[in-house]
Amino acid sequence: MTYWLASTGSSWRKTVILVLALALGASTSLATSAQAAAKNGSYAISAGIGERPVGKPGETFASYAVSVKYSGGQTVRLAGDPKGTAVYTIGGYSGNVYVDDAMDITVVHPDGTIQNWTNEWTFECFGLYPSAPIDLSGLFQPGKNKVRITLRDECGTDEGSSPLYFIGTAGFAHGATSNPAALATFGNGGWLATQVAPGTGRGFQAVKYNDSTWPSDQAPFSGEFNGNKVIEPCPAWDSNYGTGWTARTKDLLIRRHLTYPVAVTKAVITGDLEGTATVYFNGKKVQQVTNTACHQFTIKAEVPGSAITPGDNVLALRVSGTGSGNKRHGFVDLQVSYVPVHTDPPPAYVAIGDSYTSGEGLKPYISGSDTTGNTCHRSKTQAYSEQMAGRDSGLPLEFHACSGADTTSYWQANPDQSGPIEQPQRTWLDAGTALVSMTFGVNDLNWTNTVQDCIKVQVGPLHTTVHEDTAKCNADLASAQQQITTVKDPLVRLYNDALRKAPNAQIRVLGYPLAFPDRGKKTSGCVLAGLTDGFQLVFAHNVEKSARNLEQALDSQIQDAVATVQAESPSNSRLVYTDTSKTFGDHTINCGDSGRPQPWINALKLTDDGTKRLVADIKAKRWKKLEGDLIEFIIPSFHPNSTGQQELADALTATLPK
Repeated sequence: MTYWLASTGSSWRKTVILVLALALGASTSLATSAQAAAKNGSYAISAGIGERPVGKPGETFASYAVSVKYSGGQTVRLAGDPKGTAVYTIGGYSGNVYVDDAMDITVVHPDGTIQNWTNEWTFECFGLYPSAPIDLSGLFQPGKNKVRITLRDECGTDEGSSPLYFIGTAGFAHGATSNPAALATFGNGGWLATQVAPGTGRGFQAVKYNDSTWPSDQAPFSGEFNGNKVIEPCPAWDSNYGTGWTARTKDLLIRRHLTYPVAVTKAVITGDLEGTATVYFNGKKVQQVTNTACHQFTIKAEVPGSAITPGDNVLALRVSGTGSGNKRHGFVDLQVSYVPVHTDPPPAYVAIGDSYTSGEGLKPYISGSDTTGNTCHRSKTQAYSEQMAGRDSGLPLEFHACSGADTTSYWQANPDQSGPIEQPQRTWLDAGTALVSMTFGVNDLNWTNTVQDCIKVQVGPLHTTVHEDTAKCNADLASAQQQITTVKDPLVRLYNDALRKAPNAQIRVLGYPLAFPDRGKKTSGCVLAGLTDGFQLVFAHNVEKSARNLEQALDSQIQDAVATVQAESPSNSRLVYTDTSKTFGDHTINCGDSGRPQPWINALKLTDDGTKRLVADIKAKRWKKLEGDLIEFIIPSFHPNSTGQQELADALTATLPK
């Protein structure tokens, strides 16, 4: 649609070509686009405010509140449509989003700190210049950010805006909105109108009244015909556009079909009037007003949300002119707005913890979790949490588990992850969390270094040992055994905090499935990986048994910590331990033995290039370098494989309320 907007007292005119409709005649399309927007990762702040005269210079003419749930690496952009591709051309300048004149944003971060942002599109009042979508990601901190958006005048004359959207990958929700979002704006088309003899046209206000033959006209409706010229009764508004109306002899009947894109607290009907107007909403009179001179916002009626239907709603007006005889004239322009019902983000499933929850070793990883600065390694599709969100829980997933996380990562930002930063994992728990799953504890034992130090190298059919560091391995195992006795108290504190932070959530603590099998009377070592040239990487039999005992002891401590918290209060029954070692049974790594069940846990995962490097280290007796090269492959190993992650999802599902 093309229309002209003239600024009183200004020498320039604005030509606005709206490539995207501003919810004009097709209110239903706004609802449809809003639904599509939700799927595309966008939030409709406002359907746009058509240009209108400023009531008071410098005034704030709209404000909105939004909740933005943000985590590092997400994007938030301010745009003029759900995809950021619409084009608005004003006075020869084109762009996607604008406010006439300025926008202020205040963001209250989860920690209570505040950040402000201001932008104006009029460049010292020389014109109105739409911009490309604007990246606002830097305004937000991880967690729930409370956002207040205000639109204000700077230059006098006119005010308005394009449609306004937040688009990107963050989570958005309505806040408490003090000023309504526009559904049909001043100066726009889509108004069904007809002229009738005074007092006739009875019943036109009914919702089901047949208006199929009425023309769709442009507002405002103005004046009196003098030949083909519309005589403007309100010259100060300079509204030389719209639809002429024979106010001298005719009443004007107006209808507008409205479909609201969200649940609303109230609808607000505002209008500028010269004459007499009776305003109806869904067949009921909501206002009667008479003006003998031009007045802005004289029509102002509020309709409660209880009177608004999910489908078709009808606004109807009868407007009569003022004056008498050949001097009878009139004017009306209208806007329909709404205040959305405050809604919180939908209940979420939050997955936190360490590599067993992140899906370590199961590529591809989610963007931002496999960089030089961040190795959280959150599996994109295979982690049990992803499978839960997709097929079981029915809840949107907030995935913040991180490979290498220990219990301190729950309370503090992870110092090992800086690009992007991993916030304290408790950040993501709140009253809107419906389900939490977690694995914590194994990294409090420095388990990765223990595995590294305990691997020995053997060669040949007699399994001759060519390298081992028995002293270091034994020291690591003894240290881990001692650390296990201290892990319970941090877990108790963590679980209690999770219950407080997520008071409405079911919380599931997963134990660690045993990686090493019970091999009975076998005394040979557990083969972790075969290399070329007859070399193999092995856990000695006593090390293998010690490792299994440590795993069982850790699971026992986790289970005891859960039981301790459960015993503190009946309401803590929301916290449940999931025994994954029973689920996995004998589906451990197979240690090179034949006839064992299919492994659900990966043994040492090597690449061809990695194998070559390890063999070269062994042949050259570069034992320090061998240890360094091994750590690259130990980290993604000894974790549930794809089948194992499916089994974890099944075990977790079995513990949830039906």
